[in-house]
Amino acid sequence: MAVGPVLGVVFATACNKHPSGGTLPFTMEEIAPQTPPGTQAELLLAGTTYSVDLKTTDKAGNLRIDLIGHGEVFETEDYEYDPHSFSVEEAAEEQYAPPLPLLTFPIRTEDPVSWSGTLTSGHIGRQATATVTTTTERSYLGGAGEDTLKVNVVLNMVADPNHPPLSRQLVFWFARGRGLVKREFGTTSVRQPPNAQ
Repeated sequence: MAVGPVLGVVFATACNKHPSGGTLPFTMEEIAPQTPPGTQAELLLAGTTYSVDLKTTDKAGNLRIDLIGHGEVFETEDYEYDPHSFSVEEAAEEQYAPPLPLLTFPIRTEDPVSWSGTLTSGHIGRQATATVTTTTERSYLGGAGEDTLKVNVVLNMVADPNHPPLSRQLVFWFARGRGLVKREFGTTSVRQPPNAQ
């Protein structure tokens, strides 16, 4: 039994922009974002921690990660990738159309990446924009310290045309050769390796 409502699919016209900026010393081959992030993880949902198994399926540029506890799928993450980019299609029961780019190689840091499209949650699609920035961070994610790519997404969506957009923060951590080792959607949904600090 999946947690939360089944999501509908909404398609929208959108654009991605990657301005010029400084490059980070990570290549697509080094990060290998499509690498399965292990077989076990901790899932934090609204303050409660669950130990889950990870089932990763990789088919022709589409990566799916199922978070499974007690034989049931708690959440599903869907990503798409090619030799030049890695994007999120669905995570924490929200869909992004078109997929929201997390990594675009070569990775540039001086200016953010812009995205606009539709965010769908609970069969309701809302217009949204996002600003994506990438930095390096020393992280302790279930082992010795390592340099990771930290992708910060500031997401703005229009819930009510008569009010200012709602803002949320999404954060993703990529480790060399270990893929997407952690992702954080505010305090509502966090996936991380066991014993992460």
